[in-house]
Amino acid sequence: MQRFALDSKQVVLYGHSLGSGVAVNLATERSVHAVVLEAPITSLDDMGRRAFGPPLSWILPLISRSPFAPLRQASTVNAPISIVIGGRDEVAPPEMGRAVFAASAHRGELLEVPSADHGNIADRGGHAYWDWFSRAVASPATLRATPSTTRAIRP
Repeated sequence: MQRFALDSKQVVLYGHSLGSGVAVNLATERSVHAVVLEAPITSLDDMGRRAFGPPLSWILPLISRSPFAPLRQASTVNAPISIVIGGRDEVAPPEMGRAVFAASAHRGELLEVPSADHGNIADRGGHAYWDWFSRAVASPATLRATPSTTRAIRP
């Protein structure tokens, strides 16, 4: 907490992959300081369609009762949403993260790490990742004063 200069009352939600759905869903129900998403999905149904393909993918939205849909819910979150994506991610493709970022009512910062896949974004991002993370958990007032940005690390 001290490394990121947060008060103990400032809640920052973090979600990776499927956990991004949980983090965004919780942020629609609670007041939080910031939301930080790594390799986010657009929805559980979208992931099912990618994983299973037709015909099961056509049935999934009819039987799924998952409330986890960051793409749909991001516009209702009253906190900055910052996202980091890996350019080589085949599990949660970069387009999903970009779509969630674009749908966010309060955009923090989008960081793209071109050489990263689903499980090594922080490692591949190095200092740029941790600098991004520090900004993501910074004061929302700081973020409001700065327009949302997209940064990419050179491969």
